[in-house]
Amino acid sequence: MSSRRPGGSSFVALALTLFALALSSPAFAAGSSDADGDTISDVDEGMAIGRDTDKDATPDYLDSDSDGDGIPDAIEAGDVDLATAPRDSDGDGIPDYLDVDSDNDNVPDAVEDANGNGTVDPDETSAISDDTDGDGLEDGKEDLNGNGQIDPGESDPLNPDTDGDGLKDGVDKCPVEAEDLDGLLDGDGCPEVDADQDGVLDVIEVGHACLNPLLADSDDDGLKDGEEDENGDGKVDPGESDPCDVDTDGDGFKDGEDGCPTKPEDFDGDRDRDGCPDTGTPVDYGVTEGGMPDGGIDGGEADRDGDGIPDSVEDGHRCLDPEQADSDGDGAPDGEEDLNKNGRFEPDQGETDPCSSDIDPVGGPRCDVGVRIGAPPLVLLILLFGGLVLRRRAAKLTKAG
Repeated sequence: MSSRRPGGSSFVALALTLFALALSSPAFAAGSSDADGDTISDVDEGMAIGRDTDKDATPDYLDSDSDGDGIPDAIEAGDVDLATAPRDSDGDGIPDYLDVDSDNDNVPDAVEDANGNGTVDPDETSAISDDTDGDGLEDGKEDLNGNGQIDPGESDPLNPDTDGDGLKDGVDKCPVEAEDLDGLLDGDGCPEVDADQDGVLDVIEVGHACLNPLLADSDDDGLKDGEEDENGDGKVDPGESDPCDVDTDGDGFKDGEDGCPTKPEDFDGDRDRDGCPDTGTPVDYGVTEGGMPDGGIDGGEADRDGDGIPDSVEDGHRCLDPEQADSDGDGAPDGEEDLNKNGRFEPDQGETDPCSSDIDPVGGPRCDVGVRIGAPPLVLLILLFGGLVLRRRAAKLTKAG
């Protein structure tokens, strides 16, 4: 009795022969075999190298969902013709059936086609088109976190005009905030509550007797409307200057140049250029509260911070602080910037602004620090030169003697 099992070596030889015939057949050469029936040829699915894209231990040519995105390869193939290349929606060289984000919109296919049927159903975005609603914004720029939901601050990838203001999300600068259509800077899609950025809301300025919602300084006095109408109610309240009057106190100084815009200058011959009334009798304390010299102010006036500007000028001033020698913090004492100590910024007098730490345009020739080069260096040079001349003359006289 033979010890050979039925179908032994002869069976193996037959199997190898049949496999060789299959490999050499025109059908196989043309890539017409499709072991998993997904309408993508086994050749395209990398049968020869055993490719396993989703690392699930099933090679792609036997895997009905090669990339594991929940959408069958048969749907992502794009057609049923084995002879055509599988669909590549975003043209990145990776066919859709191997690409977990087929349209490259940063929203995964598994999120966009949640039920994996290849159809854009209600509440789904397209897995093969990066702008489902055609508004000019990719789905991933609307669904920013790619979770398939409309979260706060996100526009709707299924609504071309999320805020309903008549502008498509792709051209709307504020796609989730409706344009207010108040006639002020309309067209950008954003609601402008304060078009001129003056601190007074448009709803107050529109229809006001004089306030202009498109002019930050309606009366052109050097102060923004909101710097005068500090609470932005459109009324002149106690302590506020009038944004509709260039000279609120009528003393001849524009509010923006007036140290006391709501208190008229008294023109009594005592500091009549600061716009402030001079009340009481000046007292010369001689030193600041810290015991330092007060700056040598003429007239015996108090100067608590020792900056060279009398307290009577700084008290009640819109920005100068009688307790701070450098009110704007630019490194130069107020008195070195306001040269005539009158509390007004007069650039034509060679002054810098004690109320602004940036006294010149970017790249300008002037510095913001209180360093001034004056006459002393010149005097020293003259004295030095004179000394050299006298020394040479003395040497000549010595030789002559």
